[in-house]
Amino acid sequence: MDRKKIFRAALVLGVALILAGCAQTSTGASSSPDASSVISSGTSPEIGGGMNQRAEGFGELTGAYFSESGDSAGNLYYIETDVDEDGTPIVRAAQSPQHDIRAEIGEYRMPEGLLDRIAAIADEAGMTTWGDLPMGDLIPLDAATPTITLTFASADPDDSFPIKISFTAWDEFPEGGIEAFYAIRDELSACITPDNQIRTYQEPETN
Repeated sequence: MDRKKIFRAALVLGVALILAGCAQTSTGASSSPDASSVISSGTSPEIGGGMNQRAEGFGELTGAYFSESGDSAGNLYYIETDVDEDGTPIVRAAQSPQHDIRAEIGEYRMPEGLLDRIAAIADEAGMTTWGDLPMGDLIPLDAATPTITLTFASADPDDSFPIKISFTAWDEFPEGGIEAFYAIRDELSACITPDNQIRTYQEPETN
């Protein structure tokens, strides 16, 4: 076999291996509660901190945010807790299929006890004790990244700066962590119903 044939054979084999790897990675891109299948199978209870506790210095939970944005089209999707102009607690959701399309935004009444339920999930999993989690071995290519950010008041009454913790679904979680991650997502998603809706509008144009 001459050099050109050898080169072509090697090239075909290399492309086939790359495509196989992409296909295997893409199959793990689900954002359902079964998404633990896309996290490295090497997760261990030793990663992160202890369960059923809140780390020292963390006060009450004041905000929660879930997003699943940044796919190959530049999509945007998020749900967040906030307050309106009158100081009334609300839940806001925004969605756009790609980066050059203005997002559709909806505002919803915040169900009573929402932040308390999310705080209980976070405390049961020990989320405030985890610190910076390592990335898992398997990260889907061109997929939107599920992310959760929780905002806490400082336990120090003289400290007005909030404390934020943030995790993605591709992190390597301690035992029970991925279930807590998606339980918080589900609490926020359950707020987005027609009965809770206050108003909808389109994202303002930017120059």
